[in-house]
Amino acid sequence: QAFETVPFFNLSLNGDLPPQGPRSTVLPIPPSQPTLPDYLNWPMLQNPGEYPKLSDWDDEYNKARVLRQKIDTGSNHTAVLGINAVGANDPIVNESGENSIAKMFVAFWGPDFDPTDLMPLDSNGEKYESGVLLWEDADRDGRFFSRQDVRDFYETSASVQSGPDAIVPLNNFAWGTQPELIDVDGDGTPDDMNADGSIDDADRAWVLSIEPRNLWEIPHTDEVENALDFGTYIIRLCGSIDLSKSTSNVEVPYRTDDTKGLKALDLNQNHPGDDLFITIRTSDNASRFEAIRTLIPARLPEQGTTGQQQAGIQFFPGVDTSPGAFIKSSPEEDPVYDFYGNGNLEVNIATRLVDLGSQQQTVVIGGAGSAVLGLDLSTNRGTSVGTVASGIGAGAALSLTMAGGSWTTNAFAGDFLVDANYESFHILSNSANQVLVESGRPADGPFRIVRDPSFLEEVVVELYNTGQLNDFNPFTDLLPLDKEQQLSGVAIYRDNDNDVNNRNGIFDPDIDIPLTLDAAPYFFGQVGEATKIRIVFSSPGTDNIPVSIEDQQRNRQWIYDSFGGTGSSYATGSDFFIVVRASNTMRAEDNFQIGVVNWGPNTPSAPDPDTWVGLTGGAQDDHAKFNEFPWGQRGLGYITFFKTPHVRYFMDGAVAGKKEDNSGINWIRSHSSKQKRTSVITGKERIITPNSVVITSTSESVVPAVTLEGETYDLIIHGSGFGENPMVQISGFFVVINDSTSTAIDVSLTTPPGIPATDPVVIIVRNPDKNQEHSRSDLLHVGVVSTDQMNITRVSPSSGDSNDFPLVIHGEGFPPMGSVIVTLGNTVVPVLAVSADGTMITVGYPVSGLPNSGKLNVTVQQINSSKNAQDTLLNGFNFIVTDKTQEAQLFGCGPGAKSGRSNTGDALLLLTLVLGLCLAQRKSRVRS
Repeated sequence: QAFETVPFFNLSLNGDLPPQGPRSTVLPIPPSQPTLPDYLNWPMLQNPGEYPKLSDWDDEYNKARVLRQKIDTGSNHTAVLGINAVGANDPIVNESGENSIAKMFVAFWGPDFDPTDLMPLDSNGEKYESGVLLWEDADRDGRFFSRQDVRDFYETSASVQSGPDAIVPLNNFAWGTQPELIDVDGDGTPDDMNADGSIDDADRAWVLSIEPRNLWEIPHTDEVENALDFGTYIIRLCGSIDLSKSTSNVEVPYRTDDTKGLKALDLNQNHPGDDLFITIRTSDNASRFEAIRTLIPARLPEQGTTGQQQAGIQFFPGVDTSPGAFIKSSPEEDPVYDFYGNGNLEVNIATRLVDLGSQQQTVVIGGAGSAVLGLDLSTNRGTSVGTVASGIGAGAALSLTMAGGSWTTNAFAGDFLVDANYESFHILSNSANQVLVESGRPADGPFRIVRDPSFLEEVVVELYNTGQLNDFNPFTDLLPLDKEQQLSGVAIYRDNDNDVNNRNGIFDPDIDIPLTLDAAPYFFGQVGEATKIRIVFSSPGTDNIPVSIEDQQRNRQWIYDSFGGTGSSYATGSDFFIVVRASNTMRAEDNFQIGVVNWGPNTPSAPDPDTWVGLTGGAQDDHAKFNEFPWGQRGLGYITFFKTPHVRYFMDGAVAGKKEDNSGINWIRSHSSKQKRTSVITGKERIITPNSVVITSTSESVVPAVTLEGETYDLIIHGSGFGENPMVQISGFFVVINDSTSTAIDVSLTTPPGIPATDPVVIIVRNPDKNQEHSRSDLLHVGVVSTDQMNITRVSPSSGDSNDFPLVIHGEGFPPMGSVIVTLGNTVVPVLAVSADGTMITVGYPVSGLPNSGKLNVTVQQINSSKNAQDTLLNGFNFIVTDKTQEAQLFGCGPGAKSGRSNTGDALLLLTLVLGLCLAQRKSRVRS
């Protein structure tokens, strides 16, 4: 974490040389999770002489870990070159001929580099938005730092300026019209930048001429730090010579008559470390793992005459400078090797974190889930590179077939199939129109075959209590964390671009895909940290743990190869949504925020996250002990597969090189360094309307922890606004809807094999037609259920008007006369008789009539306080209104002639039943 606070370095593994760190290396990881100082005891740092120089390494490239500087797309300014200059500390010399920097040349090279990978240049070199800038070390700490690096943090004022280091204004700052060959070491010949043994167009670099608006005067004195120099010389760039450790410290009054303008950097104070910085700011165009090499060439061989070919750093008055002074180095590390990997700057997988809270700043208590944070991800390779085939296919076990295909046999072996549900399958082989996959059954519909894909495999979100009251409690204010993302208090969905009704980049709860996780999300973190939730969906991973890859689920999520356009491109907008659901116990005006934070080096050969996530307690976090750097955090965790070995480029002094991965590992794990905190999210009470979905009660209050094979547990969910096609989720259970009306839903529950249900039990009912839902976590709890059964099978007659009463309700387990209440719809009806065996109840027509015609639910409930039983037959009786029925109700007549009961008797019975209903309790039951 301390490393991450130094903006000069965005450190991670996978340095210049090793394509990835294999599990067995020359740098042993301690068996238990180490603290940062433990790494200072590594044998490489203690005995540097025992380790080979860069130029001596061959296959050993893949046997060492190297911290590598990384950069994200859409980055803040990141230092890529530091210049440490010192002139003469002689007041007489400085009065008549003080040394200044007049111009310098910087070359940018990479196999895929283009100036559009950086932000456009500001012609005056003054605006922070410029893709390249020159800075001076105004705060005299030898390191680059801009306050812009922290202005995106929530606690930092947005009005903060770009200091403390200061931008140096420039003249006529612009890219050339084309790249050119460069001479790095000054021998007069172009250099082979891609290390393929030949000089051609692939070696051309984009060169910038950086000319300060005013001559930049060089500091008079220098200050040398001795930390980690291993007793070697620290090379300092000066006007004409290389200095060693000692410099003079003669104080000279600051020149007040400087016609060039005062500098932010005081010339006469000691200046440790670098004095000038060249920084870059990337655009959103840079591609995944693109290597950006930045250097100062000694000459430009294609620039006209010999005099015009001079590059490097040019001083005024003119002096000759050794070309070797321009070669980038890490003085503190050179005795061992370039530990920080300064040869190339590697680009992370492009990541945009989108605050959706500005669109949805409230979360409804007990209501539908709200998308609060969007993840917009891209490899930026272009769809033509990443997708090698696509079409409409028919899935079958271990295969997918596309009619009319004409593929080359086995051309796709080793690639991945992404089906219509965004499930990915490893391809073993293919024929002209069919691919055979390692496991699973691809879905019918649109598909893609992707090469060298990157996948999202885990997400860590942080929760922040906001506001003066600090009253947000994630354990009670949100629904419990659940593996089923439709039920979880914090969940992740994928934008379902394969659905024709999908809205790109907008959360559509009935269309977008809730991810299948390896285990339920869980809280973790250290004391003093923000509350963290880890969400893992990395299966099948890279190994056969806990079962063979062929038997594992395929949960990881393929990442698009572009950000899409401004139109209807499927890749446009957020690809994933972080969704939160407030529980019904959340209080109004509770405030919180959600964020994603990445920090620390990558762990490229880390074990599969799914290996530990299914464990309990602290064991879930043991995976960190096997990471190269266990103190980092992958806020967004990626894994990338390579069909052919990945190639990395490096510089060994002035000589370019490249290394193909020979580790035998065809994958690499990485993350981003982006961070984002949402706007403040506030809990709001639900506004209940006649169309609102409302869960009022359930027929049972206790559900079993486990249902036996072939056994179902049935209950009725009561409420209103359910609609014609409600969706029901109950945590811990598979749910089957037997029947439903707008006020009641009959469901059968079973538990997944080997997974007992646990408290709290969450119920979510959704009306997809109204785009509304309601959740309750206080109606059901896990316990021992009664074996007593009450079951309504039918009503005779099942249809009729008031003249068809009395009705006979058939079933089993009915309570005796005097302890039973019956309702048709919402109206209590008089009970005339109950059979001795509890299989029939006879009911009469209510004195006040039935207010509604049509199909009515029939409910039988026991009102004995010592027991609790209830059952409902949905749409059990169809009430037909006739002229006689209306006439009877108009004149206040009682039940039909067949009832044989007086109005007074019915009224008394009705009063008794209503009082009994107030005391009623419910009984659980199990149906087989």
